Amino acid sequence: MSTTMTLAPDIGSSTVTPHLYGMLYASAGHEQHSNLEAGALDPLDIYVRNAATVAKSARAAGMEFSLVTNDPARIAQILKRRGLDGAIELTPHDFTLDVPEGIPFRSAHFKLDLIDAFGRGEYGDFVGLIDIDLVICEPIRCDDPNALYVYDIWAENPYCEDDAAHVANLMELLGDGAMPTQWFGGEFIVGHRDVFTRLSAEIKAMWPTYIAQVGKWKHVGDEMLVNAAIQKLMRQGGRIVNAGPEGLGMVVRWWSRRTNGKMRPWTEAAKCAIMHLPGDKQFLATIAEHGFDKTGFLVAHRKHAGRRARIAQVRNLIDRMRFRKPPYAPQMR
Repeated sequence: MSTTMTLAPDIGSSTVTPHLYGMLYASAGHEQHSNLEAGALDPLDIYVRNAATVAKSARAAGMEFSLVTNDPARIAQILKRRGLDGAIELTPHDFTLDVPEGIPFRSAHFKLDLIDAFGRGEYGDFVGLIDIDLVICEPIRCDDPNALYVYDIWAENPYCEDDAAHVANLMELLGDGAMPTQWFGGEFIVGHRDVFTRLSAEIKAMWPTYIAQVGKWKHVGDEMLVNAAIQKLMRQGGRIVNAGPEGLGMVVRWWSRRTNGKMRPWTEAAKCAIMHLPGDKQFLATIAEHGFDKTGFLVAHRKHAGRRARIAQVRNLIDRMRFRKPPYAPQMR
C-alpha cells in the first residue's frame, strides 16, 4: 500500500536508520490505563521499567532510543530505585497541547504534541515514535527516506471490520465522505521531519472537531487523529509504506490473551524486527533488570505466552460448550 508522490524533499535513496523515541507523560493524578492486569499498583513504575526494556533491546540491536518525558527527575528517581540508574536516555519536553482534563487516556494524547515537535526538527531529521511496551529484536533500516512508515492493522483490528460506529466516527473526522481503507497502529510512526510537519498540520486542522465530538464517539484516543491525518496525506498523494507483517515486517502487534481481532501465530510474530506486546506490560517490566539478548528474550516470552495461551484456549472451549462464540485465542505454533 503506497502512492507515488513524496511527502518530504528528495534527500536521496540511501538507507536511513531512524532515531527512535518513546513518550512517557507522567500525569499528576489518576487516569485510565489500558492493558494493565489487575494488581498493577503503580502504573508509572511499570511504564518506566517497560521503557528500560525498550532501551536495552535497542542498544542490543544497534539502534538509538530516547524517552521523551515531561518529568525526567521523577522518571530518573524510579530508575534509581529499581537499580536501573542511567538505563534510559531521558529527553525532557515541555508539552503544550491543550488536552482537556478528564478525557479518556489523556496522557496518550500528548503524542500529538511530540509529532508536532518532530515536524519542527527538534529531534533530528529522520525519527520514529514508538510505544514503550515493545522490544526491538532487529535494527530498523528505511530504504525510502521520503516516505512515512506506519503499521497497517486493518485486517487485525476488530473495529475496522465489525464496528460501523467506529468507522463512521473516523469518516466524520475525515469530513470528505470517503470510506477509510486502512487503520494504522499508533505504536510505530517513522519518517523524515518534513513528513511529520505535514502530518502535524493535518492533526491540528482536525483537533477542534475531535474535541467537540470526543464525548459522543465510541473510539477516543490519539490513534484516531493520527489515522485520519495519515489518510488525508494518502489522499493528497503522499507515499505511505506499511511496516507491518503484511508489508516490510518491521513491527507486529501480538497478544498473549484473547482478543476480538485476528492474530497471527507467535512463531510468525517473532520473525518481525519489533514485537509490540500491549498485553504483557508486567512481563516486560520484570525483565528490565536483566541484560537484553534476543534469543533469551524469545525463549522467555514464548514460555510466558504459552502459559497464557493455554488458559485462553480452555476459556474458549468453555465458551463453545455454552454455545457462545469465543474471541480469538493466541496460537503458539
